[in-house]
Amino acid sequence: MISRQVSRLLNASNLNFTLIIMALLLLKNGVHPIGQDWISWIYSAGRSFPQPENYLSYSLFPVLMAKILAYPDFVLWWVLFLLLTAVFYLIVFTSINKAAKSEYKKWVMIFLSFPFMITPLYYLGHYDLLTIGGAVVAGLQNRKIFVFVGAFLAISANPEQAVFTSACVAALALGSRLPWHKYVAKVWLTLSITAFILLRIFLGSAEDGNRAKIIFGQLRDVVLNSAGLLHLIIFSVFSVGWLILGLIYNSNSGPIRNKFVLLAVVVIPVLLSLSILDRTRIGVAVGALPLILLLKQLMDSNSLEKILKLNITQNHLFYALLLTPTVIIDTDGSLRLPYLELINKFIV
Repeated sequence: MISRQVSRLLNASNLNFTLIIMALLLLKNGVHPIGQDWISWIYSAGRSFPQPENYLSYSLFPVLMAKILAYPDFVLWWVLFLLLTAVFYLIVFTSINKAAKSEYKKWVMIFLSFPFMITPLYYLGHYDLLTIGGAVVAGLQNRKIFVFVGAFLAISANPEQAVFTSACVAALALGSRLPWHKYVAKVWLTLSITAFILLRIFLGSAEDGNRAKIIFGQLRDVVLNSAGLLHLIIFSVFSVGWLILGLIYNSNSGPIRNKFVLLAVVVIPVLLSLSILDRTRIGVAVGALPLILLLKQLMDSNSLEKILKLNITQNHLFYALLLTPTVIIDTDGSLRLPYLELINKFIV
């Protein structure tokens, strides 16, 4: 009976399929708004702007958004980001529909296999939506203007993170040797470094230091604590997507076999998650753009379909997507639990 229902779903219209699978994933993963403390830090940075108060002062998009909206209630902040998240999913699905055509359902499940599609709901209200959203805008389009739009979104959210992403895309370009990847790398690297320097010149240094100082100050303790969570952190960066990456790597012509592509898509994001307190979310956010560019390359060339047909069916993808747990390791080494912030806000 279950197999029959799954077959019906996979044969449904693209719209119905998308709505149903997103509803199932929402039930599976839940929604976890970002903590009220983090929003308070954004509001504090907004009130003191342009005088930098903390490292979030350099995250111009959320800081100026808070200032313009006159520091709304936390619930309204979450609702606004929920609407932005809906726009994010709309861009992803319409882009896949345009590029994948008859293979739309398979590619939707492939994209949903990776945590970058889920973390905007696990960190609702956080600037990672802008970082990953920028990666989606730049990575799924074939027009140069969208690379600039995507870079603007990502840099206005977290300029330091954008520099790390630039390094990943540069490594991807070295491995793939595709002109488009080289172009994206040049734009991202130029804009992120320029923004980083200009922000330091015009805003100065924050009172509590910057992200780099915080990261290096925590490095030893974070790495030692990561040893006890090693397998969970590594799994969490790609979740079900490890299956897709494994199949690509196993194929004779898989682009991920190139050492620079492997470095860009897998190694750097995993190492960042193991060495920075933010754990899963930092590797997912930084690695989103090179991963999306790789998936888009495979989608345009139809090469992944050939790999999957030999190893896995749409039914297999569906069961793997629904039954494999999404693991998000939080700053204290605990699992990020669905609905927890809503429960704390409205029930406890």
